[in-house]
Amino acid sequence: MQIFLYFFNLFIIFIFALKMILVTGATGNLGSHLTLKLLENNEHVVCLYRNEKSIENLKQIFSLNSPEADNLFRKIIWRKADITNLAEVEDCFEDIDYVYHCAAMVSLNNKKYQPAYDVNVTGTENLVNMALKYKVKKFLHVSSIAAIGENKNGMISETNYFNPSLNNSVYSKTKYYGEMRVWRGIEEGLNAVIVNPSIILGPYKLSNSIKRVIKYFKNKGIKYYTNGIKGYIDVFDLVDIMIKLMESDISSERFIISSENLTFKQIIDYINLYGNHEPSKIEVKKFTLEIFRFLAAISFFGRKMFTRQTVYYLLNDKAYSNDKIKKAIDHKFKPINESIANIFKIYEKEYDI
Repeated sequence: MQIFLYFFNLFIIFIFALKMILVTGATGNLGSHLTLKLLENNEHVVCLYRNEKSIENLKQIFSLNSPEADNLFRKIIWRKADITNLAEVEDCFEDIDYVYHCAAMVSLNNKKYQPAYDVNVTGTENLVNMALKYKVKKFLHVSSIAAIGENKNGMISETNYFNPSLNNSVYSKTKYYGEMRVWRGIEEGLNAVIVNPSIILGPYKLSNSIKRVIKYFKNKGIKYYTNGIKGYIDVFDLVDIMIKLMESDISSERFIISSENLTFKQIIDYINLYGNHEPSKIEVKKFTLEIFRFLAAISFFGRKMFTRQTVYYLLNDKAYSNDKIKKAIDHKFKPINESIANIFKIYEKEYDI
């Protein structure tokens, strides 16, 4: 049945010369929300996947966000490919007009450098090369604020230089190198635009352990916080902006996509507010975090999660400017407190949290 639908879709595309959109990372968190929105807009979407289990992940995210999940899911054209394999990537580019490259590997573990490089750099390079070869009309690359340099004197903007020689995370370095592959493609004639999202908030598929943690925090509240500052963006805002950029004449540009800069205390207190709890009161300082890191380092389970990069992340202040994207397109950002409330409402309904 799957094979029949695949060839039937190709036949319809050929007869009516329909616009074809390729989405990488469609079974991940951002890609799934993007795919859903494109299908709701009656677009014809080709999604890459590596295994059947990942397809099920996308289906569950659809069900969280749309009453028409089953009908929309059946409209997807599936093509199996690993983006690190050039031959498999090339097999997927037939009839493709537009590409949203959302696939990425997120890791702060230095031992994961090579697999992260394979996905974030080699995979991006393969897609850029095929986009050039098959003359796609536009290519949108999802990079990250992690690939943008710091600004010691104020807000971080698109112009801040990233120094890969510094003690940056595996994720930061590989996303930066991947973005450089897109800029190389632009120099060779690729019509492309790059987005650098901040921390993305949205309703995603939850593992049983994460469900228990969220339920505990909602019911009991969170007493502790650190003083780090980060940028945040609602996933639905990000998806809308990506589509607007793809449909615009904007090219050869990168945009920070971030709604608000908030402290971890503010985020935690939004969660506490939703659960009718008191604001957090106990600040966890660097000395305490370093003790946790030491204990994690000598344990079997924690050493991969609680690293030096984790401590840096929890304490570091990074505020991002969204002036450039606000000047480029018309978009009203959703307040982050509303995003958090919406996420909990969905989780309460679907997961009894």
